[in-house]
Amino acid sequence: MDGIHEKLSRIETVSTRQESLKRDVSNINSASKKVLEGTLGPKQLLSVGMCLDPEDENDLPPNSNEITTISSQTQSQKQLLQGTVTLTIVEAKGLKAVDANGLADPYVKVYQTLYGKELILLKTKCVKKSLNPVWNAQMQFIIPPSVVTLELKDKNLFSGSKPLGEIELDMESLFNASNEFDAWLDVGLGGTGSVHVVGKFDSK
Repeated sequence: MDGIHEKLSRIETVSTRQESLKRDVSNINSASKKVLEGTLGPKQLLSVGMCLDPEDENDLPPNSNEITTISSQTQSQKQLLQGTVTLTIVEAKGLKAVDANGLADPYVKVYQTLYGKELILLKTKCVKKSLNPVWNAQMQFIIPPSVVTLELKDKNLFSGSKPLGEIELDMESLFNASNEFDAWLDVGLGGTGSVHVVGKFDSK
């Protein structure tokens, strides 16, 4: 008889644990929906994660409701890059040949996009009959917006300018580790070759 009672006791214990697990799963599913809806705060979320009853929220660490705020502040600090950029378009090499003579007459238009409109920062001089032009053109501008586009074109007086490709410069990435960069950047959007760009950032 003692053996039977012991087995029954074990069965009841297993059953109780299964019911407890079902309740925990149900609570977690419910909490997930509330998080997506924005109706569940950090303290309540910690309560569910630690398998506590809502009445036990006062037992949580006093700063638990600051977790979301601190995280948001950290992300905002990483995203904010404000100041003056000095950018020099030094030269290019290996640009796309688009003229009948196997060369091009390249120049660069540099612009930011602000409220859906192009804000032109600089147009370099046109270097005739060259795939390796030297410009040494410098400009200064304010960020944000942090993305600057280099649009390379072949100048033609009669048939119109032909595209030679583009480069997008993300100042957030370029100035991530240092306030200066000096790099050769590949030309995209159907272009070839690369452009030598030097930049300096001043937060003042």
